[in-house]
Amino acid sequence: MDNIAAAKFNMAIPRFDGNGENLPRYLLLLQSTADLYGCGYIMITNPAGKLPDDDEELDPANLDHKQKLKWKSDNAKMMTLMIHGQSDDHVLIGVLATKSAKRAAGSVYEAVNWLRREFLHGDDLDETFFEQELNDVCLAAGEDPREITKQLAKILIKFSFTLTDSRRVAIIKRCAMTQYSSVLTTSASMIKLTKNRNPYAFELMELLVADYKMRKGPIGQLEEPTETALGDVTRKRG
Repeated sequence: MDNIAAAKFNMAIPRFDGNGENLPRYLLLLQSTADLYGCGYIMITNPAGKLPDDDEELDPANLDHKQKLKWKSDNAKMMTLMIHGQSDDHVLIGVLATKSAKRAAGSVYEAVNWLRREFLHGDDLDETFFEQELNDVCLAAGEDPREITKQLAKILIKFSFTLTDSRRVAIIKRCAMTQYSSVLTTSASMIKLTKNRNPYAFELMELLVADYKMRKGPIGQLEEPTETALGDVTRKRG
């Protein structure tokens, strides 16, 4: 069972030792494994109304029922990975506590949220640390713009928060303006002109990546930018 994930993707089961400092890395690896199996949504989507009880009668020919059956199967797969990935008894008990008489497999979503509540910052500190880490997101000179997306993904998984698209746009602009000012300015103008709206974050990122691939390599010096929406960047990554 230790190599259940290796059967298809040649990877080991993500493991957590009960050390809170290691939880963000564990959740990243677990999410990556879930994504490879096509069930990453199980970790981040509230299962209310989607994950059926064991005694619920479901007809595979019914589209809604078919979706519930997929939820049930994917949840069971990921719960198996979670259980076999715990080396600390306290954590194992917490994960198993999501099981019930109505749902023998438990809930991966509930188990993940329990881990975050148990090992990450207290509720009063969450938002403060979240903002600090968002302010630290940056793009080094010549670095692939997708590093911005990677940094944001790690932070969102760590704190179990979400970002509006406008906030993502603000962060992308703040990080990339020094190196990609012409791309950002031109793209924003074109999208406003053709679509009568501001650009979405994914549209900006696609344009930045396309420009990066064409120009590969250092593109000027990265200066310390400012951003009204988030405050000044407190440090550079390097």
